[in-house]
Parts: sequence; structure tokens; C-alpha cells
Amino acid sequence: MVISTAIGPGITGILIDWGIDFPAQSLVMGLWCIGLSVFCHIVQRRLARELLQPMPLAS
Repeated sequence: MVISTAIGPGITGILIDWGIDFPAQSLVMGLWCIGLSVFCHIVQRRLARELLQPMPLAS
């Protein structure tokens, strides 16, 4: 987490130098966060469903 917060401003600056304005970057980052949230929600529901199933007895 420390690495991502340290690298983030540098990457943002490089993208601005390449002509990608900050509002466009923010839109993409926001969509990325929404997509990951949806993915994590799907995984969480699947794990909860699998963990609530009874374990088969070993023979």
C-alpha cells in the first residue's frame, strides 16, 4: 500500500505530460474502483455460499 501511494503521483504526472488530463484519469480510476468493487462483491457472495454448505464426511 505504501508503494502504491508513493508511485501514484508520479504515474499521474507522467500521464499529464503525455496529454491525458487529470479529470480523464479520475474517471478511469473511478470506473476501475467500481469494477473491482463489483468483482469483490461477487467473490464474497460465492465464498459465503460455499462456506455455508455442509462439509462432506470423510470415510
